[in-house]
Amino acid sequence: MASRAADRLDDGDYDQARDLALRCLAVDRTRSQCQSALANSYARRGQYDEGHAHFVDCLKSDPGNEHCMSAMTLYHLAHGERAEARRMLDTLEAGNRDSLTAHLTAGDFARATGDRDGECTHYKAACTLGSDGACKRWRGFCQRREDE
Repeated sequence: MASRAADRLDDGDYDQARDLALRCLAVDRTRSQCQSALANSYARRGQYDEGHAHFVDCLKSDPGNEHCMSAMTLYHLAHGERAEARRMLDTLEAGNRDSLTAHLTAGDFARATGDRDGECTHYKAACTLGSDGACKRWRGFCQRREDE
């Protein structure tokens, strides 16, 4: 069920992903893949307050879960808690430096803090790793800057 929830996340069907993750957790409350899918069903919609308790639960059960660290980083950014966001991002990058999730999160952090060079660097890396959204962001802002 956890892999089906992850597939629904990838498809952008966050309601179905959330439903599958909740059913999975009803069977095994400690399953980190299910907690990650549940947390991401909120984070990918920008529902950071609604998902906060799930981000916390996920990190308690699996402190190294890159998706939950990403969600918590974005939660802190949404609340203007840059120092906490930076600490969570540093932890995420320490264990997953070249992952798609780390680059997307670092790009979002850079964007939120006005670091345009960092934003472009991370979105370009995420684009190279296959993120269509990062490619759009990089092409929309960064590539034009490089061409000038």
